[in-house]
Amino acid sequence: MDVIGIKDITIETGKDSYKIKSEKDISIPSWLALFLEEEGIVKIKSYDNKYFQILILGEKKDKKLNLLDEDFYELAEITLKKADPQHRKKLAISLKELIDLRMRKLMQLAMQGAEIKIPHREKILYNKIREEIKNWFADTEGMFNGDRV
Repeated sequence: MDVIGIKDITIETGKDSYKIKSEKDISIPSWLALFLEEEGIVKIKSYDNKYFQILILGEKKDKKLNLLDEDFYELAEITLKKADPQHRKKLAISLKELIDLRMRKLMQLAMQGAEIKIPHREKILYNKIREEIKNWFADTEGMFNGDRV
C-alpha cells in the first residue's frame, strides 16, 4: 500500500526492513500501513473523485478490463471512511459506477473462462462466477445429450 512518511524511522518486521522518510512515498504491506498511520508515522494515500472519474472513463472507453492496483478496494474503503459526509456520497456514487462497469466485463470474461489479473476482492467473485457458469453449462449439456429426461 502506498503511504507518505510523516516521521523518519526504520521499521523492522522480521525479515523485512522499511525506511520511512518524512514527505517521501513508500509502498508497504497494508497491515503495516494501517498500523503506522494510527501511530502517526505515515499517511495512507487516498483517492479523490477525479481519480475515480478517470477510471470510469477508461472502463467506458476500453472494451477490455482495465488494470487496478492490487490494493484498490482497500484504499477505496479507507478513502470513503476518511471523507466528510458530503464528499463521501460523491465518492460512493463514483465507486459504485466503476464497480458496475467492471462487473459487466468480469461476467463476460467469466463466460469465456479467461485468466485475468485483478484485485483480490474481484478475484474471489470472479472465480465463484466462473465456477457457477462452468457448472451451469455442464448441467445444460446433460440436457442436450439426453442424460436428463
